[in-house]
Amino acid sequence: MELKWQVLNILSDGRFHSGQKLAEQLGISRSAVWKIIHGWQASGMPVDAVTGRGYRLREAFVPYTLKRLQTACSSVHWHFFEAVDSTNSFLLRNAPKQGMSVCLTEEQSQGRGRRGRTWNSTPGYSLTFSFAEWTSKPVSELAWLPLIAGVAVSTALIGLGFENIGIKWPNDIVIKTDDGQWRKLAGMLMEVSGGLEGDVLWVLGIGLNVGLHALKNIEAEYPCGTLALQKPDAACLRHEILLAIIQSWQHWVNLFWREGPSRIKRAWEQFDVLAEQPVVVRTSENIYHGHAMGLDDFGRLVINTNGERRVLTAADVSIRAHP
Repeated sequence: MELKWQVLNILSDGRFHSGQKLAEQLGISRSAVWKIIHGWQASGMPVDAVTGRGYRLREAFVPYTLKRLQTACSSVHWHFFEAVDSTNSFLLRNAPKQGMSVCLTEEQSQGRGRRGRTWNSTPGYSLTFSFAEWTSKPVSELAWLPLIAGVAVSTALIGLGFENIGIKWPNDIVIKTDDGQWRKLAGMLMEVSGGLEGDVLWVLGIGLNVGLHALKNIEAEYPCGTLALQKPDAACLRHEILLAIIQSWQHWVNLFWREGPSRIKRAWEQFDVLAEQPVVVRTSENIYHGHAMGLDDFGRLVINTNGERRVLTAADVSIRAHP
Protein backbone atom coordinates (compact mmCIF):
# COMPACT_ATOMS: atom_id res chain seq x y z
CA MET A 1 0.00 0.00 0.00
CA GLU A 2 1.33 3.43 -0.93
CA LEU A 3 2.37 5.69 1.93
CA LYS A 4 -0.31 8.26 1.14
CA TRP A 5 -3.02 5.63 1.65
CA GLN A 6 -1.40 4.42 4.84
CA VAL A 7 -1.48 7.98 6.20
CA LEU A 8 -5.12 8.43 5.19
CA ASN A 9 -6.13 5.14 6.83
CA ILE A 10 -4.43 6.16 10.08
CA LEU A 11 -6.25 9.50 10.04
CA SER A 12 -9.58 7.83 9.21
CA ASP A 13 -10.51 7.54 12.92
CA GLY A 14 -11.02 11.31 13.06
CA ARG A 15 -8.58 11.78 15.94
CA PHE A 16 -5.43 13.91 16.08
CA HIS A 17 -2.15 12.20 15.20
CA SER A 18 1.12 14.05 15.64
CA GLY A 19 3.53 14.34 12.77
CA GLN A 20 6.23 12.72 14.89
CA LYS A 21 4.13 9.65 15.68
CA LEU A 22 3.04 9.28 12.07
CA ALA A 23 6.68 9.47 10.98
CA GLU A 24 7.71 6.82 13.52
CA GLN A 25 4.80 4.55 12.67
CA LEU A 26 5.53 4.67 8.94
CA GLY A 27 9.32 4.83 9.13
CA ILE A 28 9.61 8.11 7.24
CA SER A 29 10.63 11.69 8.03
CA ARG A 30 8.27 14.34 9.40
CA SER A 31 8.91 16.30 6.22
CA ALA A 32 7.65 13.34 4.18
CA VAL A 33 4.55 13.19 6.39
CA TRP A 34 3.91 16.88 5.80
CA LYS A 35 4.20 16.47 2.03
CA ILE A 36 1.65 13.64 2.09
CA ILE A 37 -0.73 15.65 4.26
CA HIS A 38 -0.36 18.66 1.99
CA GLY A 39 -1.14 16.48 -1.01
CA TRP A 40 -4.37 15.27 0.57
CA GLN A 41 -5.35 18.82 1.50
CA ALA A 42 -4.67 19.99 -2.05
CA SER A 43 -6.96 17.23 -3.38
CA GLY A 44 -9.81 18.47 -1.21
CA MET A 45 -9.65 16.02 1.68
CA PRO A 46 -10.77 17.62 4.98
CA VAL A 47 -7.46 17.31 6.85
CA ASP A 48 -6.87 19.74 9.72
CA ALA A 49 -3.33 20.65 10.77
CA VAL A 50 -3.20 22.12 14.30
CA THR A 51 0.04 23.22 15.92
CA GLY A 52 0.79 21.16 19.02
CA ARG A 53 -1.89 18.56 18.23
CA GLY A 54 -1.07 17.21 14.80
CA TYR A 55 -3.32 16.16 11.93
CA ARG A 56 -6.84 14.82 11.75
CA LEU A 57 -9.72 14.24 9.34
CA ARG A 58 -12.78 16.30 10.19
CA GLU A 59 -15.05 13.41 9.17
CA ALA A 60 -14.16 9.87 10.21
CA PHE A 61 -14.58 6.87 7.92
CA VAL A 62 -13.83 3.15 8.03
CA PRO A 63 -11.27 1.96 5.44
CA TYR A 64 -12.28 -1.03 3.34
CA THR A 65 -11.17 -4.47 4.50
CA LEU A 66 -11.24 -7.00 1.69
CA LYS A 67 -11.22 -9.95 4.07
CA ARG A 68 -14.33 -8.63 5.80
CA LEU A 69 -16.18 -8.45 2.50
CA GLN A 70 -14.98 -11.88 1.37
CA THR A 71 -16.09 -13.44 4.65
CA ALA A 72 -19.52 -11.81 4.53
CA CYS A 73 -20.16 -12.69 0.87
CA SER A 74 -17.94 -15.55 -0.26
CA SER A 75 -19.92 -16.24 -3.46
CA VAL A 76 -18.55 -13.05 -5.08
CA HIS A 77 -15.14 -12.52 -6.68
CA TRP A 78 -13.91 -9.40 -4.85
CA HIS A 79 -11.34 -6.94 -6.19
CA PHE A 80 -10.22 -3.87 -4.22
CA PHE A 81 -7.82 -1.11 -5.21
CA GLU A 82 -7.07 2.14 -3.43
CA ALA A 83 -6.86 3.65 -6.92
CA VAL A 84 -7.79 2.30 -10.35
CA ASP A 85 -8.47 3.77 -13.77
CA SER A 86 -12.13 2.72 -13.71
CA THR A 87 -13.94 -0.07 -11.87
CA ASN A 88 -16.04 -0.71 -14.98
CA SER A 89 -12.96 -0.90 -17.18
CA PHE A 90 -11.21 -3.27 -14.78
CA LEU A 91 -14.09 -5.73 -14.87
CA LEU A 92 -14.49 -5.43 -18.62
CA ARG A 93 -10.88 -6.56 -18.83
CA ASN A 94 -10.78 -9.10 -16.03
CA ALA A 95 -14.17 -10.51 -15.01
CA PRO A 96 -13.95 -14.34 -14.83
CA LYS A 97 -16.42 -16.44 -16.78
CA GLN A 98 -18.01 -17.97 -13.69
CA GLY A 99 -19.84 -16.09 -10.93
CA MET A 100 -20.36 -12.45 -10.10
CA SER A 101 -17.41 -10.10 -9.66
CA VAL A 102 -17.22 -6.84 -7.71
CA CYS A 103 -14.51 -4.20 -8.14
CA LEU A 104 -14.29 -1.60 -5.38
CA THR A 105 -12.06 1.46 -5.17
CA GLU A 106 -11.45 4.65 -3.27
CA GLU A 107 -10.36 6.66 -6.30
CA GLN A 108 -10.76 6.49 -10.08
CA SER A 109 -8.48 8.29 -12.51
CA GLN A 110 -10.73 7.71 -15.53
CA GLY A 111 -14.14 7.28 -13.96
CA ARG A 112 -16.99 7.92 -16.34
CA GLY A 113 -20.71 8.33 -16.12
CA ARG A 114 -23.61 8.27 -18.50
CA ARG A 115 -23.54 10.43 -21.66
CA GLY A 116 -19.75 10.85 -21.49
CA ARG A 117 -19.69 12.66 -18.15
CA THR A 118 -16.80 12.42 -15.70
CA TRP A 119 -17.38 10.28 -12.62
CA ASN A 120 -15.56 11.63 -9.55
CA SER A 121 -15.30 9.92 -6.19
CA THR A 122 -13.93 11.12 -2.87
CA PRO A 123 -11.75 8.64 -0.93
CA GLY A 124 -13.36 7.57 2.33
CA TYR A 125 -16.65 9.31 1.67
CA SER A 126 -17.95 7.71 -1.53
CA LEU A 127 -18.96 4.17 -2.35
CA THR A 128 -17.53 3.52 -5.81
CA PHE A 129 -17.84 0.04 -7.24
CA SER A 130 -18.87 -2.06 -10.23
CA PHE A 131 -20.25 -5.55 -10.45
CA ALA A 132 -20.31 -7.83 -13.45
CA GLU A 133 -21.28 -11.24 -14.71
CA TRP A 134 -21.22 -13.19 -17.95
CA THR A 135 -24.62 -14.30 -19.18
CA SER A 136 -26.22 -16.18 -22.03
CA LYS A 137 -29.48 -14.29 -21.55
CA PRO A 138 -30.86 -12.34 -24.54
CA VAL A 139 -29.30 -8.92 -24.93
CA SER A 140 -32.79 -7.41 -25.06
CA GLU A 141 -33.36 -8.40 -21.42
CA LEU A 142 -30.21 -6.66 -20.22
CA ALA A 143 -31.91 -3.26 -20.61
CA TRP A 144 -33.72 -4.06 -17.36
CA LEU A 145 -30.51 -4.43 -15.35
CA PRO A 146 -30.01 -0.70 -14.52
CA LEU A 147 -33.65 -0.54 -13.44
CA ILE A 148 -33.16 -3.61 -11.25
CA ALA A 149 -30.06 -1.97 -9.78
CA GLY A 150 -32.12 1.11 -8.94
CA VAL A 151 -34.62 -1.05 -7.05
CA ALA A 152 -31.80 -2.99 -5.36
CA VAL A 153 -29.99 0.12 -4.13
CA SER A 154 -33.19 1.83 -2.99
CA THR A 155 -34.56 -1.16 -1.09
CA ALA A 156 -31.15 -1.82 0.49
CA LEU A 157 -30.94 1.75 1.79
CA ILE A 158 -34.49 1.63 3.12
CA GLY A 159 -33.63 -1.63 4.88
CA LEU A 160 -30.70 0.11 6.58
CA GLY A 161 -32.97 2.80 7.98
CA PHE A 162 -32.50 5.57 5.42
CA GLU A 163 -35.63 7.44 4.36
CA ASN A 164 -37.03 9.41 1.42
CA ILE A 165 -35.13 7.45 -1.21
CA GLY A 166 -36.33 7.60 -4.81
CA ILE A 167 -35.38 6.78 -8.39
CA LYS A 168 -35.23 9.28 -11.23
CA TRP A 169 -35.33 7.56 -14.60
CA PRO A 170 -33.20 6.20 -16.04
CA ASN A 171 -30.33 5.68 -13.61
CA ASP A 172 -30.25 8.14 -10.70
CA ILE A 173 -30.93 7.37 -7.05
CA VAL A 174 -32.16 10.49 -5.27
CA ILE A 175 -32.78 11.53 -1.69
CA LYS A 176 -35.24 14.13 -0.44
CA THR A 177 -33.63 16.70 1.86
CA ASP A 178 -35.20 18.88 4.53
CA ASP A 179 -35.97 21.59 2.00
CA GLY A 180 -38.24 19.15 0.16
CA GLN A 181 -35.93 18.91 -2.85
CA TRP A 182 -34.87 15.65 -4.47
CA ARG A 183 -31.08 15.57 -4.75
CA LYS A 184 -28.90 13.10 -6.62
CA LEU A 185 -27.48 10.47 -4.29
CA ALA A 186 -26.08 7.93 -6.73
CA GLY A 187 -25.59 7.35 -10.43
CA MET A 188 -25.14 4.21 -12.51
CA LEU A 189 -23.52 3.24 -15.77
CA MET A 190 -23.99 -0.10 -17.53
CA GLU A 191 -21.68 -1.36 -20.25
CA VAL A 192 -21.86 -4.57 -22.25
CA SER A 193 -19.13 -6.54 -24.00
CA GLY A 194 -19.36 -9.63 -26.16
CA GLY A 195 -20.61 -10.91 -29.47
CA LEU A 196 -24.18 -11.31 -30.60
CA GLU A 197 -23.89 -15.09 -30.80
CA GLY A 198 -21.85 -15.87 -27.68
CA ASP A 199 -22.10 -15.05 -23.99
CA VAL A 200 -22.28 -11.38 -23.04
CA LEU A 201 -20.48 -9.64 -20.18
CA TRP A 202 -22.51 -6.93 -18.49
CA VAL A 203 -20.86 -4.48 -16.09
CA LEU A 204 -22.79 -2.09 -13.87
CA GLY A 205 -20.97 0.74 -12.10
CA ILE A 206 -22.44 2.61 -9.15
CA GLY A 207 -21.21 5.75 -7.41
CA LEU A 208 -22.95 6.57 -4.12
CA ASN A 209 -22.39 9.66 -1.96
CA VAL A 210 -21.97 8.48 1.63
CA GLY A 211 -20.07 11.02 3.74
CA LEU A 212 -20.60 14.77 3.94
CA HIS A 213 -17.34 15.40 2.13
CA ALA A 214 -18.40 13.23 -0.80
CA LEU A 215 -19.95 16.41 -2.20
CA LYS A 216 -16.71 18.39 -2.26
CA ASN A 217 -15.37 17.01 -5.55
CA ILE A 218 -18.63 16.69 -7.42
CA GLU A 219 -19.33 18.74 -10.53
CA ALA A 220 -23.01 18.04 -11.18
CA GLU A 221 -25.70 19.53 -13.36
CA TYR A 222 -28.12 19.62 -10.47
CA PRO A 223 -27.98 19.46 -6.65
CA CYS A 224 -26.50 16.38 -4.99
CA GLY A 225 -27.17 14.80 -1.62
CA THR A 226 -25.42 12.30 0.61
CA LEU A 227 -26.41 9.65 3.16
CA ALA A 228 -24.61 11.58 5.90
CA LEU A 229 -27.41 14.16 5.81
CA GLN A 230 -29.54 11.50 7.51
CA LYS A 231 -26.84 9.56 9.37
CA PRO A 232 -23.76 11.66 10.19
CA ASP A 233 -21.63 8.53 10.68
CA ALA A 234 -22.57 7.05 7.30
CA ALA A 235 -18.94 7.01 6.12
CA CYS A 236 -18.27 4.47 8.88
CA LEU A 237 -20.97 2.18 7.44
CA ARG A 238 -19.67 1.64 3.92
CA HIS A 239 -19.10 -2.10 4.38
CA GLU A 240 -22.66 -2.56 5.61
CA ILE A 241 -24.09 -0.45 2.80
CA LEU A 242 -22.15 -2.25 0.09
CA LEU A 243 -23.04 -5.72 1.38
CA ALA A 244 -26.70 -4.76 1.67
CA ILE A 245 -26.71 -3.55 -1.93
CA ILE A 246 -25.06 -6.74 -3.20
CA GLN A 247 -27.52 -8.93 -1.27
CA SER A 248 -30.45 -6.85 -2.53
CA TRP A 249 -29.16 -7.05 -6.11
CA GLN A 250 -28.90 -10.84 -5.94
CA HIS A 251 -32.49 -11.06 -4.69
CA TRP A 252 -33.99 -8.80 -7.34
CA VAL A 253 -31.99 -10.02 -10.33
CA ASN A 254 -32.73 -13.66 -9.53
CA LEU A 255 -36.40 -12.75 -9.25
CA PHE A 256 -36.20 -11.11 -12.66
CA TRP A 257 -34.57 -14.14 -14.31
CA ARG A 258 -37.21 -16.44 -12.78
CA GLU A 259 -40.39 -14.43 -13.24
CA GLY A 260 -39.72 -11.70 -15.77
CA PRO A 261 -40.06 -7.93 -15.34
CA SER A 262 -43.57 -7.51 -13.88
CA ARG A 263 -42.57 -7.43 -10.20
CA ILE A 264 -39.48 -5.37 -10.98
CA LYS A 265 -41.66 -2.84 -12.78
CA ARG A 266 -44.05 -2.57 -9.82
CA ALA A 267 -41.20 -2.19 -7.33
CA TRP A 268 -39.47 0.42 -9.49
CA GLU A 269 -42.63 2.48 -9.81
CA GLN A 270 -42.94 2.66 -6.01
CA PHE A 271 -39.72 4.71 -6.02
CA ASP A 272 -40.45 6.72 -9.19
CA VAL A 273 -40.11 10.42 -8.32
CA LEU A 274 -41.15 11.56 -11.81
CA ALA A 275 -44.51 9.75 -11.85
CA GLU A 276 -47.20 12.09 -13.24
CA GLN A 277 -44.84 15.03 -12.80
CA PRO A 278 -44.21 17.69 -15.44
CA VAL A 279 -40.85 17.11 -17.08
CA VAL A 280 -38.57 18.65 -19.67
CA VAL A 281 -37.18 16.19 -22.22
CA ARG A 282 -34.05 17.03 -24.19
CA THR A 283 -33.15 14.88 -27.17
CA SER A 284 -30.33 15.48 -29.63
CA GLU A 285 -32.78 17.41 -31.81
CA ASN A 286 -35.63 18.74 -29.68
CA ILE A 287 -36.74 20.04 -26.32
CA TYR A 288 -40.33 19.41 -25.33
CA HIS A 289 -42.54 19.33 -22.24
CA GLY A 290 -44.82 16.63 -20.95
CA HIS A 291 -45.79 14.46 -18.00
CA ALA A 292 -43.96 11.28 -16.98
CA MET A 293 -46.31 8.28 -16.99
CA GLY A 294 -44.09 5.46 -15.68
CA LEU A 295 -42.55 2.51 -17.51
CA ASP A 296 -43.81 0.44 -20.40
CA ASP A 297 -43.35 -3.34 -20.49
CA PHE A 298 -39.82 -2.98 -21.85
CA GLY A 299 -38.53 -0.62 -19.15
CA ARG A 300 -38.79 2.49 -21.31
CA LEU A 301 -40.16 5.73 -19.92
CA VAL A 302 -43.55 6.85 -21.18
CA ILE A 303 -44.13 10.61 -21.60
CA ASN A 304 -47.44 12.29 -22.37
CA THR A 305 -46.83 15.43 -24.44
CA ASN A 306 -50.02 17.30 -25.26
CA GLY A 307 -51.97 14.07 -25.49
CA GLU A 308 -49.31 12.27 -27.55
CA ARG A 309 -47.65 9.21 -26.03
CA ARG A 310 -43.89 9.12 -26.43
CA VAL A 311 -41.68 6.21 -25.41
CA LEU A 312 -38.09 7.02 -24.45
CA THR A 313 -34.98 4.88 -24.13
CA ALA A 314 -32.17 5.85 -21.78
CA ALA A 315 -29.81 6.61 -24.64
CA ASP A 316 -32.23 9.06 -26.23
CA VAL A 317 -32.71 11.79 -23.67
CA SER A 318 -31.67 13.96 -20.83
CA ILE A 319 -34.63 14.49 -18.56
CA ARG A 320 -35.28 16.92 -15.72
CA ALA A 321 -38.27 17.70 -13.56
CA HIS A 322 -39.93 20.89 -14.74
CA PRO A 323 -39.07 23.81 -12.41
